[in-house]
Amino acid sequence: MEYFNSFRKLVENFESLPYPGRIYLGKKSCDSTQESEYWVLSSNEIKNQDMIKTQSGMLIPEELMKFDVSDYMSVGTFQDIIYNVLENNPEISVSDTKFISEAIDYYLEYDDFKY
Repeated sequence: MEYFNSFRKLVENFESLPYPGRIYLGKKSCDSTQESEYWVLSSNEIKNQDMIKTQSGMLIPEELMKFDVSDYMSVGTFQDIIYNVLENNPEISVSDTKFISEAIDYYLEYDDFKY
């Protein structure tokens, strides 16, 4: 399991995230994904976990229940969104997390790439 204390750290490490795997978003008092915490588990780690059904019906690995997380997205989708942003916007880098965050939000809302 990998832990990232910010969206910036998660994005900076996007190429080294375990694929296949899942990203879980920590619920902090803020509503900003930029300031949230993230946990990443490989598919093998998830396979070895008991999954707990939350009140909202999501399945969360038991190990992460104490962090009050929600399922964010698959590592592959996260990586594909970032690759798409970088490929279609040569002036943008992984340090431009605002653009990447907007592209991810767009994908989550429309199930399509923004660029």
